[in-house]
Amino acid sequence: MALHVAIDCRVVSPHFPGIGRATLETVQALAQSNVDGRMTLLYGPGNAPEPLASLGALKPVDLVHMSSSLRSAQDQIELPRLLRRLRPDVYHATYYALPLAVPGRVVVTIYDLIPRLFPQYWPNPLVRHVINLWTAQAARRADAIIASSASTGKDIARLLPGAAGKTHVVPLGVNPKRVKSGSREPGQGYLLYVGSNKPHKNLPRLVGAFARLPRDREIRLVIAGAWDDRYPESKQAARRLGLDDRITFEHRPSEQRLDALYQGALAFVFPSLYEGFGLPVLEAMAASLPVATSDRGSLAEVAGDAALVFDPTREESICACMERLFGDGDLRADLRARGLEQVRRYSWSHTASGTWQVYERIAASGGRE
Repeated sequence: MALHVAIDCRVVSPHFPGIGRATLETVQALAQSNVDGRMTLLYGPGNAPEPLASLGALKPVDLVHMSSSLRSAQDQIELPRLLRRLRPDVYHATYYALPLAVPGRVVVTIYDLIPRLFPQYWPNPLVRHVINLWTAQAARRADAIIASSASTGKDIARLLPGAAGKTHVVPLGVNPKRVKSGSREPGQGYLLYVGSNKPHKNLPRLVGAFARLPRDREIRLVIAGAWDDRYPESKQAARRLGLDDRITFEHRPSEQRLDALYQGALAFVFPSLYEGFGLPVLEAMAASLPVATSDRGSLAEVAGDAALVFDPTREESICACMERLFGDGDLRADLRARGLEQVRRYSWSHTASGTWQVYERIAASGGRE
C-alpha cells in the first residue's frame, strides 16, 4: 500500500540549525529513494521554501504552506485542521511541540532531553517546565518515537513515561559528497571546533584546556558555528586567559567557509557534555580530520574506536588529547583512516530508509504499537 506521509519541515530554518539540517537531509534522501508513497512537506513563516523547492518538483512531493509557527497558540488550531483535510496515513512531527488535538497516526522525533538532564542550563524554571511538559505530552501522544542514537533512545525510555516500547533508533547520516580523501595532512597549526555555544557544548572548558597547552607551541584554536549572545562565557574566558591572539571565533560561517575550515584544520575537538547524536564528529571524520571527543551521551557511540575520547568535565583530560593530536603525526594518520571507515556506516539514505520503515510499521499496525 502506497503511504501518504505529512512531514513537518518548519524546523528547516536558521533558528533550528541542527534539527533543521537533519530534517532537510532526511526528506531529500526520501525524495530520491524508491519508497512506495508520497510526501507532503509542511513549511511556515519561519522558513523560506527555497531549500525544499527542488523537492517540490518531484512527483511524490507536495509543499504546503502554514501561517502558524511551531510552539504558537495558532498552531494548536491550524495543524490539526490541516491534517484533517490532508488525511495523511502518518504525520511526522520533527519537533517535540505537538498540538494537543493532533489527529491520526503520529511519529515524533525527539533529538535529546537536555532540559531534563541539565536543568542548570535553563535558568528560567517556567521555560524549562514548559519544554518538559511539551516533550512528555509528545511522547505520550506519539504512536512511535524516533531517536537518533541508542544512547538517546535509552534516555527517552527511562525519563519519559509512555515512551517505553515505542522508541525506534534511526541514526543520522553524512552526505557522501562531503567525504574527502584520507591521504592529506594539512598541518596549518589549528584545532577546530564546530557547533553552537550553548552551555552544554562546554566551550569554556575547551578554552581552559587549550590554555594549558605549552605557549611555545605554534597552535591555534578556531571555534566556529551558530552563536548565541546569551552565552559569552567562552569569549570571556579567552580574554581573561590572554588567548585573544590564539583563539578565533567565527560566527555562523557559510557552507563554503565551513568546508575551508575543515580542510585547513589539523584536528577536530568536540567537548560537548551531551549530544543526541553528534553529527559534527562524523562530518569532521568525513573531512578526513582526526577527532578527539567527549565520552558522554551518544558521542562515544557515534565515534566508535575512530576517535580519542576524554572526560569533558576535566580540562586536563581535554588538554591531554589535544596535546596528543598536535604532537603525534602517526596518531593523526591512524585516526583519519579509522574515521573514514567509521563514516561509511552512516548515510542519509539509511536514515531515510529507517524513517520510512517506522512510517510503514505504524501505518500497518493501525496506530500505537
